Amino acid sequence: MRLNDRRFEAVDVCGHTYRLRLTLKNVLTAMDVAGDNLLEDNDKAMTMLRLLVRWPRPHRARAKVQLLEAVMRHIRGEESPSGGPDIVDLSQDAGLIRASFLQAYGIDLEKTDIHWDKFIELFQALPEDTALGRVMAIRSAPMPKASRYNKEAREKLARAKRAVALKKTVQSAQESADAMASSILAMLGMR
Repeated sequence: MRLNDRRFEAVDVCGHTYRLRLTLKNVLTAMDVAGDNLLEDNDKAMTMLRLLVRWPRPHRARAKVQLLEAVMRHIRGEESPSGGPDIVDLSQDAGLIRASFLQAYGIDLEKTDIHWDKFIELFQALPEDTALGRVMAIRSAPMPKASRYNKEAREKLARAKRAVALKKTVQSAQESADAMASSILAMLGMR
């Protein structure tokens, strides 16, 4: 995104322009809906449309699919906040993310609903001296090769990595986005 570009607020699909609601809360809620195993794919897709697209929404199934695909391409873009599923998780690290945004920018994410693009920009620029920055540094630190001189350092790093390790039961941002994409594909059968 260039400095003079507007945020992703509308998309043209099938000859119509649809205005979007890509706030942080809406995108995260849509990811939660996509990962909900109790909902049918059609219900997931319709709920995601209601969350992410302003009224009026498309009526034809093909337009709905194309619209959600366009939105998903943008949300999943190369600039996703998950430096990989083993570095950060939007659900498990929610407290650290909130604390880091408050520490670095004075933004209370519980009281302010910022645009998804702005969130991504600020997330990527989080200083390393924030709570999340320190945790991500530990998670991403390579384990040095064993030698007779670094046994203590390796043990200390291993303990630190265990202390901040992500639980495997938590759905990563990438998995949530993949679930959203599969819900979109399931919409192809909608009439």
